[in-house]
Amino acid sequence: AVEDAALCIAAHARPVDVDAQLHRIDDLAARCPGTRQGLARYLWREEGFRGNRSAYYDPDNSYLDRVLDRRLGIPISLGVQLTGILAATAEHSLSIDRARFALDAVSLRTRSD
Repeated sequence: AVEDAALCIAAHARPVDVDAQLHRIDDLAARCPGTRQGLARYLWREEGFRGNRSAYYDPDNSYLDRVLDRRLGIPISLGVQLTGILAATAEHSLSIDRARFALDAVSLRTRSD
């Protein structure tokens, strides 16, 4: 899955426990509501994920483990994180285009902040 690949890229830059980070994504997914709207609300409002507008080019915005730590990233890394959560929730069983939803949700959230 794309989140696995993103964590392997981060692990190439510095030591990252990929399995532990995947468990973090699974834990977030386990606490998410079962709807797309509920999922976005949970991640943005309750968990505090957001786009990093003040330091967009900070490399930590691109490393998924750092995005999970800081709750801060760029649209593509937030989309990867969201796609991983969608894969682990009931949303995965719905016939939706996960990648497009993830990027649309991140894009809408980034513009509305």
